[in-house]
Amino acid sequence: VLLPLRPARPGDRTPVHCVHPAGGLSWCYAGLIRNLPADVPIYGLQAQGVGEATADEPLPTTLEELAAHYASRIREVQPEGPYRLLGWSTGGIIAHAIAAVLQEGGQEVELLAILDAYPAEGFRDLPVPDQAEALESLLTMGGYGPESLGDKELNTANVVEVLRREGSPLAALSAAKIEALGEVYLNTNDLVRAYDHRVFRGDVLFFRATVDTIDDTLTPETWTPYVSGRIDNTNVACSHKDMTLPDPIAHIARVIADRLTELEK
Repeated sequence: VLLPLRPARPGDRTPVHCVHPAGGLSWCYAGLIRNLPADVPIYGLQAQGVGEATADEPLPTTLEELAAHYASRIREVQPEGPYRLLGWSTGGIIAHAIAAVLQEGGQEVELLAILDAYPAEGFRDLPVPDQAEALESLLTMGGYGPESLGDKELNTANVVEVLRREGSPLAALSAAKIEALGEVYLNTNDLVRAYDHRVFRGDVLFFRATVDTIDDTLTPETWTPYVSGRIDNTNVACSHKDMTLPDPIAHIARVIADRLTELEK
């Protein structure tokens, strides 16, 4: 569940904990390794069912349960705050929930960075995703669109074939693991739809994708009812799905690095 993208060493600064998007993998944050200072440890939270150690564990039934589980895993490597959390897409919703859990436990959360994610209530009006959407999301995680299938059917076998043909990092995963990620995607969406946000007591560092936006009413201010402090927005010239590609993640990392420096003054 806790992937050490850059594990903590003696003398390092406070870690940044990055929460997976709906697909369950936190590999997408690997670009932070080369763009955040070398003494900032980086951990990725991955969904239960992704790693071998959690493959047989039941998926969580509520987002509250998921957030509490992730908070406890974070505290295994960092027993006390202040905590620094980051999440892209659905990961931003989960990061906000984790921050609330940590605060309710008496811990300080000094950084909550949300990458183009919007409150859970917005999901309730959307069509319920199906297996095809889950597979399409896995293609997107691998860096490809549905057009990469050509005239082939959108199914697990053909998605795996594309990932292997194109040399995607996801190609190392078995077909069974790809199917498990599809289940994680659908389950995470169900959890988000049923979730009612608590209020995070602090400021939010927000990053808004400005290319190919689907709904112009989705702005950083939609978080206002659930954030007691400021919402500091940075526009990122990319689409939602491209937020963790090299150029956007480098831009995001520079802003986060500046905020970390401010926090440590």
